[in-house]
Amino acid sequence: MPRPIRFFVLFVCLFVITSAVSCSPALDCGVCPLNTTCTPVTGNNGTRNFICLRNSSGSEVGGVCFGNNRNCLSGNCYAPDGNQNLSYCTIRCKIDADCNAGYTCKAEAGGDICVRGAQTSTSKGCECGKEGASCNKNGHSDCATKEGYFCLSTGAQDANARCTKQCDPNDTDSCASGLICTATPFGQYLCIQSPYPKSGLGGNCSKGGKAQCEDDQYCYTRWPNDTQAFCTKYCNPYQEGDCPKDYSCESPREQDPYLCVPKGTGKVGDDCSARDVLDCETSICAQLDPRNREERPICTQSCSPTTENCPAGFRCRLYGHLYRYLCAKSGDGGIGTICNKNGDADCKSKMCIQPDSNSINKICTEPCDGTQPCPDGYTCDLSKKVCLPATGKKKIGDPCTGPQECVFGTCVTDSSGKQFCTQQCTKDEQCPGGYQCRNLEFTQLYCLPEQKGDKEVGEACPNGPGDCKTNKCISDFIKNRTFCTQSCNDQIPCQAPYVCTKISDTESYCTPKDYEAP
Repeated sequence: MPRPIRFFVLFVCLFVITSAVSCSPALDCGVCPLNTTCTPVTGNNGTRNFICLRNSSGSEVGGVCFGNNRNCLSGNCYAPDGNQNLSYCTIRCKIDADCNAGYTCKAEAGGDICVRGAQTSTSKGCECGKEGASCNKNGHSDCATKEGYFCLSTGAQDANARCTKQCDPNDTDSCASGLICTATPFGQYLCIQSPYPKSGLGGNCSKGGKAQCEDDQYCYTRWPNDTQAFCTKYCNPYQEGDCPKDYSCESPREQDPYLCVPKGTGKVGDDCSARDVLDCETSICAQLDPRNREERPICTQSCSPTTENCPAGFRCRLYGHLYRYLCAKSGDGGIGTICNKNGDADCKSKMCIQPDSNSINKICTEPCDGTQPCPDGYTCDLSKKVCLPATGKKKIGDPCTGPQECVFGTCVTDSSGKQFCTQQCTKDEQCPGGYQCRNLEFTQLYCLPEQKGDKEVGEACPNGPGDCKTNKCISDFIKNRTFCTQSCNDQIPCQAPYVCTKISDTESYCTPKDYEAP
């Protein structure tokens, strides 16, 4: 049985070889007709021959071929001056009339071939006026008149053939929207259609952020070539439900705006060096010791310096130059540690200070001078010779566009869209004249302008807490309504028909019976 099978295979091979035209192994394949390529085949006796075989795929004239004849339907890949990075598909010729528009017949070592004209005008039928334009006509030659442009095509019938250009992989604006700069096998970089579909919220959009996100989102990258880049959108931390479930409305890094960030599984204190914020349930990953840059980052959470609401084993600490308070592992009272309770005794340096005359909270600091610098996020006050937070200069009530402008590192937006500097508080006495300590949509308490309305509990408050006598307003996103409310407990019950509903672990408010707490 083995013999007939071997004979059959040999018969097929001989049939292919004897029915094809022999050719030279030279690059141009000499005698091969149009749409065939000089291809090496090996007989059963080990003899190697070269024959002209019809191409089953490849680009038309003008298509990129990367120096390989097999990438062209004509079997002719031409590399100008031997530069494979600039190679393109073409055809053989005898006179200029044999060539496509924009090409001339030129004598080469292996015979005459159609090459792109050096001075061809773009007015001669060129459709490739810009990156991404169609080049599916004129034998895919429409890009020939645009220097540095090529026609990307899968073959003669490719109706989606598009012009592309060389690009710089280090320049994020090198390619048009929807295209990415991609390396070819020969080290050439071309703008091609992104191979990724548009990603939804939380979807991976790596490749330097050039992969596409949905139209109302953008790709958030933390560093160049971030493989964990994800699609996100801006959010309002004071608006309940602005991000979907399983997402946090958080500023991942101190310089970032508030974004919808996918929640991880890491708890406060867990290592997050693998995927940064995506590792953390709180969506905050930080290296918290400004004096120890070798320390691994951990998952953490925002905290209130006035209430010390960190988990056991952690203390609220001022982080960075934006007056951001985060939970850090309880240690030896390094710079930034809140020392409201025990003063100097809470600090390693035995120096607990009030950074500003209006500061509510005290922090641990360090001595400094011209030779003893402060750690990152702090600056040396040479008159006092102590390290102070490197914040902005704007006071409470001053307009702001971001926390970096404010002396207390807090810039909030009220219900009318107005942005202004403020600070966290626990009671009215901590705020300057004309301000009171209240919340924005049940967030942390801040010093906000005095604003008392005349609406009773249960009445609509479309303009926010200022509409209500109590300065408290709930936005019910499930039923698309707002209503004034007040705090309640067993000693302070709600008036019928309202009921006392637990909003958080520590707060309860009067709500309609059909209200569903988030």
